[in-house]
Amino acid sequence: MFHTVDTYKALIQWRESVIYSNIQRLEVLKKLRPTLRTNGYYLYSLGYSHLENNNYDCAIVNFKKAKLLYPDKDVILNLASALVKVNELQLAEMEYKNLIKAFPNDINLYAYLADFYRDFHRFDSLKNLQKRVENLIPKNDFVIFEKKKREILAL
Repeated sequence: MFHTVDTYKALIQWRESVIYSNIQRLEVLKKLRPTLRTNGYYLYSLGYSHLENNNYDCAIVNFKKAKLLYPDKDVILNLASALVKVNELQLAEMEYKNLIKAFPNDINLYAYLADFYRDFHRFDSLKNLQKRVENLIPKNDFVIFEKKKREILAL
């Protein structure tokens, strides 16, 4: 029973922390860690707060833990973003590619990888990705899909 009350109180503090500045929110989230350390969404939020505060190594640690408990696209995209910030480009690329394998029809994931290739002047990889994108068939939201596809092909 005591554990449940502590968890409930921690969740309320976490929810209320959204009105704070990035630094204040990070401090609140760090204090809640003992109670919420097994909550994947909490770990994602903590990682994101570290990312916002340029604590990239801490962000990566928390995103990796969150990925195991809460394997959401946003967790992995932010993990890849943090990996780029610490120049772990191969690991970041691997995260993008694994997301595409898991969600092969999500055109937005191809856009993230295309931007990554463009930003790091990996034009051969970008051209190969563009060839894959040309052959994608939308599952839904045809207009949005085609617009994003054109953006990727124009890079």
